[in-house]
Amino acid sequence: LQAPDVLSLVLSRERGVWSVPIILAGVLNQCHSAGQTVVLFMSLQDGSGIYGVLRMAGLVPPVPAGMATPLTPEFPVQWLHSCRLGHVVITHLKMPRSNVSLARCEEDTEFGREEGEELMYLTFRKPRWDFTREDAPRPPAPQAAPRDVLFPASWLTRAQQVNTGVLRGSGGSRRR
Repeated sequence: LQAPDVLSLVLSRERGVWSVPIILAGVLNQCHSAGQTVVLFMSLQDGSGIYGVLRMAGLVPPVPAGMATPLTPEFPVQWLHSCRLGHVVITHLKMPRSNVSLARCEEDTEFGREEGEELMYLTFRKPRWDFTREDAPRPPAPQAAPRDVLFPASWLTRAQQVNTGVLRGSGGSRRR
């Protein structure tokens, strides 16, 4: 999954929550309800790698009736590892639907057990990285979201694009 900036990752880790475009909720809940461990690999929209590994710790809550939002309510996640895994390390991994390198994928997506296990192996070989340190990539200066808001307002536009199919989400991808 993509995060808009490092601040969103920091807040997610501090609060133990995440939120996704509504279109992704069904497949996440289906996997979680089937007793599968749902692992989320976090990248930055403008970053060049994977920055964290999370486990879905509960179902994605449904959007309350009448609420016009492209994102789901926050749901519980458990941060397993934070790292800096450059895309150059994962160029050999391909997306199931398009056969495009995972490193070049610009969408939130779902992939099979084999790719997930390889990503787990690669990420956990990397030392834990504290992306709150000074050398961490920073969002552009004009972030107007309050400190406790997980995503800036511009991220809602991206979520709406995923929900309407302008940007692809993982709803139609294959699972193993």
